[in-house]
Amino acid sequence: MIQLIEYFIHNKRLNYALLIFLVFMGVNAYIKIPKEMFPDVELEKISVSGYYAGASATNMDKMAVRDIEDSLANINGIDKSETTITPGSFRIMLTLNEHAEKVNLLNKVKDAI
Repeated sequence: MIQLIEYFIHNKRLNYALLIFLVFMGVNAYIKIPKEMFPDVELEKISVSGYYAGASATNMDKMAVRDIEDSLANINGIDKSETTITPGSFRIMLTLNEHAEKVNLLNKVKDAI
C-alpha cells in the first residue's frame, strides 16, 4: 500500500490525468442522466392532517375528525383508513386500492374535505 502511495506522489502527471478523466466522466454522466420536469409518481397513500393549538384530543375528534371520516367513508377506492388523534392535531392515513384511479381519487378526497 505504501508503494502505491509513493508511486502517485512521484507521478504528478498521472494524478492530473486521473483527475481530468474523473471530472470528464462525471460531467458526461450528469449530461446523460434522464431528467423529467414532472416525473410520474405512484400514489399509494393519502395523508390528511390538521392542527388546532390548545384543543384536546376529544375536542379534535368532535370538531373535525368525525366529519372528515364520514365524508371520506363515501369515497370508493379507499382500502383502509387509520386515524391518529393527539392533543392539538390529527392525522388520517388513507391506503388506496391498487386498481383505483389515484389522481381522480386524490381530487375526490380534496373535495370531500
